[in-house]
Amino acid sequence: TTAAQFITGFGLGALSSYDPEPFAEAVRRVTSAPERDAIRTRAAELAPSFAAEPVADWIWRSAAAGRPVDDRYERLFAGAVSRR
Repeated sequence: TTAAQFITGFGLGALSSYDPEPFAEAVRRVTSAPERDAIRTRAAELAPSFAAEPVADWIWRSAAAGRPVDDRYERLFAGAVSRR
C-alpha cells in the first residue's frame, strides 16, 4: 500500500500482517530502545518537510507558476525510494 511504502521508505516503522505472531514481532521491534530512538530521530528530521505552513506556501507558489517551484519533494521522496 502507499502507507506501507511511506513507512518503509522513510524508515518510520515496521510492516506486519494481521496474524498475531508477526504483529507481535513487529511491535517488539519498533518498541525496542534502539529502533524506537531511530524512528523518533528520523521523524524529527522529516517533520519540517511536512509542516503545513511551508507546504501550503509551496503549493500556492507552484500553482501560480504552473509547475513545481523547486524539487524539494522529488528529492525527499527519491531518498525514501532509495532506502527501501
